Amino acid sequence: MMTLKKRLLPLALIACSAFCVAGLAACDTDSGDETKEPVVEQVTDKVYENFGTFTGTTVDGVPSEGTLVTTDYTYTGTFTDGYRITGTGTMTYNGEDADWFKGTFVNGQLEGFGQCYYKGGYIGIGEWSAGKIDGTAYFVWPQPDGSCDWYLGDWEGQIRSGEGRYQFSNGCWYIGEFKDDWINGEGVFHWTGGNFFDGTFAGGNPVKGTYGFGQMDGVQGYIWVDAETGAWSWYTGELEDGTKVENGQIVTGDNTAGDDTTGDDTTGDEGVTEEPSGPVVEQVTDRVYENFGTFTGTTVDGVPTEGTLVTTDYTYVGTFTNGCTITGTGRKTFNGEDPTWYEGTFVNGELEGYGQVYYTGGCIGIGQWKAGKIDGTAYFVWPQGNGAYDWYLGEWSNQQRSGQGHYQFNNGCWYVGEFANDWINGKGVFHWVGGNYFDGTFENGSPMKGTYGFGQMDGVQGYIWVDAETGAWSWYTGALEDGTQVENGQIVAAE
Repeated sequence: MMTLKKRLLPLALIACSAFCVAGLAACDTDSGDETKEPVVEQVTDKVYENFGTFTGTTVDGVPSEGTLVTTDYTYTGTFTDGYRITGTGTMTYNGEDADWFKGTFVNGQLEGFGQCYYKGGYIGIGEWSAGKIDGTAYFVWPQPDGSCDWYLGDWEGQIRSGEGRYQFSNGCWYIGEFKDDWINGEGVFHWTGGNFFDGTFAGGNPVKGTYGFGQMDGVQGYIWVDAETGAWSWYTGELEDGTKVENGQIVTGDNTAGDDTTGDDTTGDEGVTEEPSGPVVEQVTDRVYENFGTFTGTTVDGVPTEGTLVTTDYTYVGTFTNGCTITGTGRKTFNGEDPTWYEGTFVNGELEGYGQVYYTGGCIGIGQWKAGKIDGTAYFVWPQGNGAYDWYLGEWSNQQRSGQGHYQFNNGCWYVGEFANDWINGKGVFHWVGGNYFDGTFENGSPMKGTYGFGQMDGVQGYIWVDAETGAWSWYTGALEDGTQVENGQIVAAE
């Protein structure tokens, strides 16, 4: 039996050094007569006092896109507020196996959707506020045997707090409330052998609730975990309904016929006693329930409570908390080769709350569900033909991406911003692998109005444009919002 140990998250070392937010007056700037058009330059290893060494594009001497190297970290991305790390990019701390952070920054700290990597292989994707995980996030913790634990759920001020799902590397899993960075509150814990606990937890240990009747090490019974040592044993005592349990086995109900076989509590026939009123618990195999399926597992008074249900369309393994309906926690696997499966909390056969899904073809999703549809915050991965993956973490509504999110393309491009109608629509920032970016309004994945980031692509600098119909890109020719004239990506004049 595993002990529920707390998985600690390293503190984020994301705070930028104080000199990162130094004012414009403290930096080295080029002087000269004002001109109508901006002075755009490509610079190499240009030193800015109290800021760092910069290589990339400057506009009127101020960094706009490129790489900043300091004594503590290297930042590659955009600079939208002068001599501050405010923009979108990647910040990597110095050293071997270094921490790095990727997303939208405000004054050197992640804000909104972002991604991080901590020394030792800890990976996180989610919502940030002032440099701390705050909102919904997905984190993975590597274990010494090469496997991983993971958590998807609510965070507050860098600790797990609210609703979430924790998957242990040994196959056990928990769905429910978190507080003080661990399992505290109401929830359901599943052991790999089929047993479960549905109730209240404190410090990761069951305190009060229902002990699921299942199989573990070939023995059936109710289980108990010692709150102090974490050791488990079969439960002996009284359940909440008065049922007596001895070493995991139900022995009698609280209401009995009497002390002898000839007392007053009889059925009316002399010498015949009334049967004990405790629940009748059975282990059944291939029991057929009309209009439900074929069940193997535990029944209480003839009703499935935990086990395997096989139908013509799917197989469900888990708990049954509402009679002959798939209401409980478990896994539902559809029939066929490379089948789709769902795992989590079900209500009348549909996922509700936090759950996980695998679709035929390799698409994987983890997140919040409502009435069988993705609704809330979820993390999805889509395999591509080249063996790489696209992924999205963000908000969903009724099975569509809708709201704020982060989409990572398998070729290295990435977007942070608004989604509508299941794609990139609204305000956001798109980054190309060559360093160019577009910050503005998008329609069906194409930039419509905003700022075209001046950077490098295929060795040519300039403003970029993406064709709204074909998706092909080319260097922009036309007028920018401030009247500046651009020809084939080069600034030629200002009106």
